[in-house]
Amino acid sequence: MQLCSSPQHQTNHKNCKLNLYNPAQALYHLGARKFSIVSIPPLGCTPSQRLRRLAQMGTQGCFDPLNDLSLQSYPLLSAMLEELAHELPGMAYSLGDAFTMVSFVFANPHTNDWSKQIALARLLACANSPWIFSNCDFAGLLL
Repeated sequence: MQLCSSPQHQTNHKNCKLNLYNPAQALYHLGARKFSIVSIPPLGCTPSQRLRRLAQMGTQGCFDPLNDLSLQSYPLLSAMLEELAHELPGMAYSLGDAFTMVSFVFANPHTNDWSKQIALARLLACANSPWIFSNCDFAGLLL
């Protein structure tokens, strides 16, 4: 299954492009210059789609056809944002790859790699606290 392989998918691609372009252009004309977009996560791994797979295929896991479509969103969004940035002078953007991020979490649910991220999050929470460093043990936060 490919996102843009049939005439129907070509129409969906055009609609998708308009759904991104029109609001971005409207915001740009209101003065926005920096945009942050996140691609589609693995929608085939939502509980409803896992049940769909179980009902249709008799096996557990993510519903791959929907994940295949989700996976194609990042390069599609990347190309659209690049094109839009050429059309709108001064526009800057960042594009997050939600599919890869969520897939990492699914593949590594018990990883020890989270300790530094949790410590950093706690440190930032303390640093941005309105109570300015009260109750923050910086020695305990830094690993």
